[in-house]
Amino acid sequence: MPVDLFAQGQHPVRIRSVQHTDVQRQRSRWTTPRASPQARVTGGPYAGRAKLGSLECAVGALVKAGKNATPEMRTSLIERLRAFVREVPAKGPDEQAVARAALMGGLVASDAGQPAVVVEFLDKYETRFPQQKEWHPTAVQRRLAARVALGEFAEAEKDLDAFVASTSGSERRKTLDDVGRALQKQLDGDDEARRKAAVALARKVYAALVAEGGETSDRIALASLEVRAGNPADARKLYDEILATDPSSAEAMRGAARAAAATGDRAGALARWKQVVETSPTGGTGWYEGRLEQVKLMLAAGDKTQACEVIHLSAGKSTTTGGDQLDKQLRAMGAAECK
Repeated sequence: MPVDLFAQGQHPVRIRSVQHTDVQRQRSRWTTPRASPQARVTGGPYAGRAKLGSLECAVGALVKAGKNATPEMRTSLIERLRAFVREVPAKGPDEQAVARAALMGGLVASDAGQPAVVVEFLDKYETRFPQQKEWHPTAVQRRLAARVALGEFAEAEKDLDAFVASTSGSERRKTLDDVGRALQKQLDGDDEARRKAAVALARKVYAALVAEGGETSDRIALASLEVRAGNPADARKLYDEILATDPSSAEAMRGAARAAAATGDRAGALARWKQVVETSPTGGTGWYEGRLEQVKLMLAAGDKTQACEVIHLSAGKSTTTGGDQLDKQLRAMGAAECK
């Protein structure tokens, strides 16, 4: 488990830290064990900062331990940070110290794969520590990742809006990409309400990526999500835009074919599947997928003669394991329909 709290890409769902000048200035303090002359202070106005110095040393020890850091070390440090945040009033000169401790707690918990603890430390961070604006985007980013992991999609959407509004550039894109990938893993659960919420949030993430220019993969992901959300016309438009700039994208061809079929455009769907067949190696998985989908559309439209002709011309040409499976399906359809 990685322990460099500010390293790129170390969150369990690959959420990267937003880089901010003040956070970078503090990195050496947070990651380098040192003896604090204030650590001996037990009361008065410097007591909070003295305790924080001790905690910073503990964070540094955790980082120095690297792969040798044990779960017990993290648990102990989280408990100490939790106690500091609870016991020291976050006001006046101690607001910054408590804000720093809370952020450290969120980062340690994030690297430890404890999203519920991340939310505990970073919930309402912006209102609890209004003066520490330079740390707000980092807190929001880690909280967003944790809430996605927990399936708290309504709250995660608020964090997503705040994150997009407060960041820009490559780090925002990296984070949105990672959040999108994390959400993709939650799109096929058994809970319908949760699944729909995940789809809605994922659509928002990929729409933001596409709005910033986006890559072909972002547009394909968004188009697929539009189909899931019951918007095949919007999906088809996206797929057509992709194919206008990348005519060879097999994934976009297949998506456009399915989207056309979902909108009721049988001719358009058949034309796209014809493209898939013509641009795929004969007998391969993609080639057979195109043939199988053509046959389904023909049979659904009552065009059994043409469907049976396609089955007859395609059977027995498989050259791949995937093609073997699809060839069996095609032959079974022929046995049932072409008598």
